[in-house]
Amino acid sequence: MSTNESTSEQKRRSVESASATEPVETIESSEDSTIDVDEKFVRVLQSSHMISESIKDGCPSKKQNKMIKVIKSKMDQLYRDINTSKVVNTDNVVCLAQAYLHLFRIYANSIDDSQLNIAESHINKCVSLLEGKETERKVILTAVDVYYYLSHFYRKLNKYESSLITSTKILQLYVTYTTDKEYISPINVVSSFISDKQEDSEYLLEQNCIKVLQDLLAESGSPKADKTTGHTVIDKIAVSKYMLLKRLVNRISRLDYVKWVSHLMSLADILLRFEHFTEARDHLAAASFLMKEYYQEVYAKTDEKYPDKKISLFEVYQKTTTHIDMHWAKYGLKLMRSSHENLLRNVEDKPCTICKFEPSSVKKFEEWPNEAFTDVKICLNEFSAEMAGEYLTSYTDAKAVFATVLAHLKKALQYIVPECHLSQYVEIMHDTANAYKYLARYEQDAIKQAKLHKRRICTLMDINMLDIETDQNLFHPTWFEIAIAHSNVLDTNTEKFRYNNNKFNEELLNGTIESVENIIENWSLYLNHFS
Repeated sequence: MSTNESTSEQKRRSVESASATEPVETIESSEDSTIDVDEKFVRVLQSSHMISESIKDGCPSKKQNKMIKVIKSKMDQLYRDINTSKVVNTDNVVCLAQAYLHLFRIYANSIDDSQLNIAESHINKCVSLLEGKETERKVILTAVDVYYYLSHFYRKLNKYESSLITSTKILQLYVTYTTDKEYISPINVVSSFISDKQEDSEYLLEQNCIKVLQDLLAESGSPKADKTTGHTVIDKIAVSKYMLLKRLVNRISRLDYVKWVSHLMSLADILLRFEHFTEARDHLAAASFLMKEYYQEVYAKTDEKYPDKKISLFEVYQKTTTHIDMHWAKYGLKLMRSSHENLLRNVEDKPCTICKFEPSSVKKFEEWPNEAFTDVKICLNEFSAEMAGEYLTSYTDAKAVFATVLAHLKKALQYIVPECHLSQYVEIMHDTANAYKYLARYEQDAIKQAKLHKRRICTLMDINMLDIETDQNLFHPTWFEIAIAHSNVLDTNTEKFRYNNNKFNEELLNGTIESVENIIENWSLYLNHFS
């Protein structure tokens, strides 16, 4: 087959693929949905892809450098032609931008300044070609790809502010493109020319934006990040997270449940760090919702003729739901602790700085009409309703969260046993002890407060009863916590005597001696671990 025939065949394959996979959601002109790429653009796209794939270590050989030089020369001529042309074919522009991205990736991981300068030149051409067209149906996928790599490149150059701006731009593009309730799926212009695998373009866009969200949130939560900047970033991406959630709960492949649950829990963890409780809760609710769907659509519908497969699917379900329960418990613990701190600041009727949305080019979540997410809220309400999404303001609120935390931890313990999952079992015991500790902060009655601390001690002592020779690193934090808990009991029981100059009765004196001895014993165990 000649080159012209091959290219024509690929064009036909591309057009047929586009019409077969893209849902007809609105009436469009044929020019909008068909792919028409000039042969010379296809050739540089394929050549750049081939050379990029062949150079794995970022160090091209002399022969490969000569090939790159020839390819780049052709690309630069096409770049000049586009810049001087009055009529521009978007399909050609996308293919050329993707070709420059291929060359960029060859040099992007180098430590040589000259090669990094070459990489920067290539990706700047990508940005220039796509500028102003990023939210077009045929451009959005490549634009997201380009900005994603550019953000990572800026980070490599220690240009963190530029990286942040570039990442948030991706999410702004996503919000703009998906604003309509039923947006039209993107068209992947380049895929038919460089890959035999045809991916769902809508899913690909969402997956890429999830990666950006994770990068952004992780970077915002890192020790290097400025705290104010971090909170501002969280605020800017609130809408895009909800839009991703909206689409996620309404369409998902049978094979993707567990992977998406992992994404959701990761995002929830970082959102929780910034005390965006409503958003963190909704991500966890979505994770719970998806595992319910997994049980009904995957496990329950698997034929009993395949018992091994059935057992394997149930193990995945059990393991994943256990992790979700542990995440729900940590959410509740963080909510109890932070709410108490918020009450101490005496700002329960004022907006907290860390929850305040900053102005941004992304519309604030509160300003979006509630009906935009009604279907999501209905789906998730079964799971989100049991846990508060705002700061707690009373003992009653805290006790309700406390009960929910213990319920989730109890469910997790159905699967987590110390013989098989020692570290996770110890973690659950510590979380249970923390639940008693945080509830005690809301309790006003000294006797009840002391009882909660004693329940905390009993829980921690269960860890001490395990075989500590297995891994003492898991246990030495427990001695620390037990010593602190005994100190809390001692403080609570003796407070009125210390401050009112009352005399100790015999019972209190014996209790005090016992607490002091326990404190000394556990501090000694803890300190001896370091000697």
